[in-house]
Amino acid sequence: MVPCMPPRQWLKQIQKTIYSPLIGQISPQLFSPFNEGLHSENVLEKFGLRTLNIMNISNIEILKNGGVGVIPTDTVYGLVASAVNPVAIKKVIEIKNRSDGKGFIVLISSVDDLKLFGVTLTETARIFLQKFWPGSVSVILESANPEFDFLKKDGTIAFRLPAKNDLIEILKQTGPLIAPSANPEGQPPAKNIAEAQKYFILPSGALAKLGGQPDFYEDGGELDSAPSTLVKIVGDKVEVLRQGAVKVLND
Repeated sequence: MVPCMPPRQWLKQIQKTIYSPLIGQISPQLFSPFNEGLHSENVLEKFGLRTLNIMNISNIEILKNGGVGVIPTDTVYGLVASAVNPVAIKKVIEIKNRSDGKGFIVLISSVDDLKLFGVTLTETARIFLQKFWPGSVSVILESANPEFDFLKKDGTIAFRLPAKNDLIEILKQTGPLIAPSANPEGQPPAKNIAEAQKYFILPSGALAKLGGQPDFYEDGGELDSAPSTLVKIVGDKVEVLRQGAVKVLND
């Protein structure tokens, strides 16, 4: 929180400490003494800089240590786990009662994260990602790193770089996450935490499900977005496999 101080002094301080890299994006009216945007919380909200409060630190540690949680993503509530931990991914499969052989979409915080998975972008893929990322478009790419064969389907992995600042901040702390929708296979995605808990939390005294339960739930309100658009890029060929939140045309 920025301490109370006269508007001019406050403006100089916040430009110096936080907003210098963003100054070209800031409307002059934002800092008007007559504008409610002068309040530090409103400004931080506008630029997505309050995001570190979006998730309990202990829950971030749970994910880093192989746990599973339910969190709001950029589309729907996701049942998330570390994408680099095969044990955690197995937990997700069991909790969702998911069929074997289905691929996962991996959420990343930066295009640079693709290198970890042995992805080398073709010029076609690079141009496509520049156009649609960040955004609700999941892209299947070829992966050359055998360490992640447990994630692959036909030598490929699907990735998405979300256009949601708080989720990006979480991913920076946890590393890449798988995030299938928070529902058992065959059921509609949970639109809120109550629906997710109804799916996964058992009544008192009930026997535990074979697959167990999520370790935590993060409430993000009501989410009823369309699923991400799913695109596959192999070489210079771009193929739309599923139209979703963002309209993408086939070549």
